[in-house]
Amino acid sequence: MASTGVIERYNFDRCTGLFSNRQIYSTPSSIFNNLWDFEISPDESKFYAYSIYQGAFQNLAYLLQFDFNNSNFIASADTLRVFSDPERPGSLKLAPDGKIYSSVFSNVPDGCSDYLYCSSTIDSTNSNLSVINFPDSLGSSCDFQPYSFYLGGHKAYYGLPNNPNYELDTLHGSPCDTLTSVGLNDLFPKNKELKLYYDKTWQTVFVNAEELQGRNATLEFYNINGQLMERISSETDGSYFSKSSLFSSQADGVYIVRLSTEKEVLVGKFVKW
Repeated sequence: MASTGVIERYNFDRCTGLFSNRQIYSTPSSIFNNLWDFEISPDESKFYAYSIYQGAFQNLAYLLQFDFNNSNFIASADTLRVFSDPERPGSLKLAPDGKIYSSVFSNVPDGCSDYLYCSSTIDSTNSNLSVINFPDSLGSSCDFQPYSFYLGGHKAYYGLPNNPNYELDTLHGSPCDTLTSVGLNDLFPKNKELKLYYDKTWQTVFVNAEELQGRNATLEFYNINGQLMERISSETDGSYFSKSSLFSSQADGVYIVRLSTEKEVLVGKFVKW
């Protein structure tokens, strides 16, 4: 989303870190501009955004809801609330309870800067958060309640904490989730750090490990489907191990590296690109 009114959506591959499948929902020529912040409902069917600096005096702002399930995304826009000075909408954030919370800045001309209210600047706008209670629901059924979550005497500005979603499900059976995927820890147990570095220019992966136990080492490379690509057997150099492998003939993607001795197993992954 951009301030010019552009709204685009992409697929994100958690394995490769790449974006794909670009979908354009609105362009700079659309009626919505000065888009400030956005959030998507838990079931990914609704899109919420603030459009700010509207009106002849640029003192209005709109909380908009769009419906991804509507074939005409722009036409699905529903204005849930119109804000006017001193209300200045800030951030939208989906919380673990499934609700979307919003901060609104109180633009009171009290001689203080935007991010340092005067001690006397206390009102319902900056001492509460607004809440979308049912963000999966369409229109007024989403139950937007302005200034309904009391901050216990604290004040809100434009922003909210930018916490990532730590509750993403595991990629079951995928090497991209080596700590939590079902069955992967049993196949590739991890004891110590395996240091991997892929050099794109040389198309070579460098493998290093230290404080190893055991003298005989086996180094194995697997693709994302679990297919063995290469196996190298070597003795360790005391407690150290260092090898490289040319990957110029392999396809781009994620690879799993397994280093095993007669006493332990180390596992890591790298991306060829």
